[in-house]
Amino acid sequence: MDYAEVCVNSPAARRQTFSYSIPSHLKVTEGQAVLVPFGAQTAQGIVVRLTARPEFERTRDITDIID
Repeated sequence: MDYAEVCVNSPAARRQTFSYSIPSHLKVTEGQAVLVPFGAQTAQGIVVRLTARPEFERTRDITDIID
Protein backbone atom coordinates (compact mmCIF):
# COMPACT_ATOMS: atom_id res chain seq x y z
CA MET A 1 0.00 0.00 0.00
CA ASP A 2 1.18 3.50 -0.76
CA TYR A 3 0.93 6.50 1.53
CA ALA A 4 0.88 10.27 1.19
CA GLU A 5 2.02 13.02 3.49
CA VAL A 6 -0.70 15.67 3.30
CA CYS A 7 -0.65 19.29 4.44
CA VAL A 8 -4.22 19.83 5.67
CA ASN A 9 -5.99 23.18 5.27
CA SER A 10 -6.97 23.68 8.92
CA PRO A 11 -5.74 25.97 11.72
CA ALA A 12 -5.52 22.87 13.92
CA ALA A 13 -2.95 21.31 11.56
CA ARG A 14 -0.32 23.88 12.60
CA ARG A 15 1.79 23.58 9.45
CA GLN A 16 2.58 19.91 9.82
CA THR A 17 1.83 17.01 7.52
CA PHE A 18 -0.29 13.97 8.24
CA SER A 19 0.00 10.43 6.86
CA TYR A 20 -2.86 9.05 4.78
CA SER A 21 -3.29 5.75 2.94
CA ILE A 22 -3.92 5.95 -0.78
CA PRO A 23 -6.83 3.69 -1.81
CA SER A 24 -6.07 1.54 -4.85
CA HIS A 25 -8.77 3.22 -6.98
CA LEU A 26 -7.19 6.70 -6.65
CA LYS A 27 -4.23 7.94 -8.69
CA VAL A 28 -2.57 10.47 -6.38
CA THR A 29 0.46 12.59 -7.28
CA GLU A 30 2.59 15.10 -5.37
CA GLY A 31 1.12 18.60 -5.43
CA GLN A 32 -2.40 17.32 -5.94
CA ALA A 33 -5.36 18.65 -3.94
CA VAL A 34 -7.26 15.96 -2.02
CA LEU A 35 -10.07 15.54 0.48
CA VAL A 36 -9.10 13.79 3.71
CA PRO A 37 -10.76 12.93 7.00
CA PHE A 38 -9.45 15.30 9.67
CA GLY A 39 -10.93 14.76 13.10
CA ALA A 40 -14.70 14.51 12.69
CA GLN A 41 -14.64 16.59 9.49
CA THR A 42 -13.50 16.27 5.90
CA ALA A 43 -10.80 18.79 4.97
CA GLN A 44 -8.92 19.87 1.87
CA GLY A 45 -5.22 19.18 1.70
CA ILE A 46 -2.23 19.12 -0.62
CA VAL A 47 -0.12 16.01 -1.14
CA VAL A 48 3.41 17.01 -0.17
CA ARG A 49 5.14 13.66 -0.59
CA LEU A 50 4.40 10.06 -1.59
CA THR A 51 6.04 7.31 0.44
CA ALA A 52 6.04 3.54 0.94
CA ARG A 53 5.97 3.96 4.74
CA PRO A 54 3.79 6.33 6.74
CA GLU A 55 5.18 8.70 9.36
CA PHE A 56 2.56 7.35 11.80
CA GLU A 57 1.50 3.75 12.35
CA ARG A 58 -2.27 4.35 12.09
CA THR A 59 -3.53 6.03 8.93
CA ARG A 60 -6.88 6.85 7.36
CA ASP A 61 -7.67 6.74 3.65
CA ILE A 62 -7.67 9.76 1.36
CA THR A 63 -11.35 10.31 0.57
CA ASP A 64 -11.12 11.78 -2.92
CA ILE A 65 -9.13 13.88 -5.36
CA ILE A 66 -10.09 17.52 -5.99
CA ASP A 67 -10.09 18.31 -9.72
